[in-house]
Amino acid sequence: MSFDESAEETWMGDTASGQTIYIKVRHSSDGKAVIASWEYNNYKFAIQGNVPDNMADTNTIPKTARYVISGFES
Repeated sequence: MSFDESAEETWMGDTASGQTIYIKVRHSSDGKAVIASWEYNNYKFAIQGNVPDNMADTNTIPKTARYVISGFES
């Protein structure tokens, strides 16, 4: 899968203890997928979502990543 580098975003999420984690959000070149990825304590995580049409709100993918991160302890 190739990605549109011009559409790359960086989001931030905080762990339960206040540590900030940076989330890299990438959109596929064809606009049909979004991937949010991040690292925490030597683990790598990713969430992929399919985009049903070009009008879809893709913010749910990084928002889900932020929710997952909020449950981490430092």
